[in-house]
Amino acid sequence: MVLFLVYVSTHELNLLFGDGELYRLFFRWRSSEAKLTRRQRIRLLTRLNRLTEANPIEAFSDRGSPVHAELVDILHALAFAACRRVSARLIGSMTSAVGPSRRKSMSGLMSAIAGQPDSLCSP
Repeated sequence: MVLFLVYVSTHELNLLFGDGELYRLFFRWRSSEAKLTRRQRIRLLTRLNRLTEANPIEAFSDRGSPVHAELVDILHALAFAACRRVSARLIGSMTSAVGPSRRKSMSGLMSAIAGQPDSLCSP
């Protein structure tokens, strides 16, 4: 009876999250990578905060100033990191949304996208 309840609960959660998402969550989740990207994002936001506190608004308006250049660099890094997260989720959802027969035919496309996520995020 207990095994049946575990099976039914697992099956329902699998249907709720999507096909293969429970497997990805429990067996392929890279928490150290997620922590690293979170730390990098926090460092960028801290750098942005310090930059805005140390300089007046007029310094950001001048396109030739080093303050403006640093602001643009920080914003590009934040946008690029967000784009990579979205493209990784998109690739994961595309592979889990198709059946095994279609997955084989899409493997070339997925490997091309996964191999060059930077091309998806470039301006």
